[in-house]
Amino acid sequence: MSHHLELIHTQENDPVYNMPYTPAIKVRSGSTVYIAGVTAAPVYHHHP
Repeated sequence: MSHHLELIHTQENDPVYNMPYTPAIKVRSGSTVYIAGVTAAPVYHHHP
């Protein structure tokens, strides 16, 4: 991964969920934060 990107997880991050993405990515060469499509559902959750 590029040294210009920082993966950001929330406090609820629990490796047991094994989610294949990060909720946010911060670009170090600027101050832009890209947020994944988070809805009213908890960021980290189980899928059936």
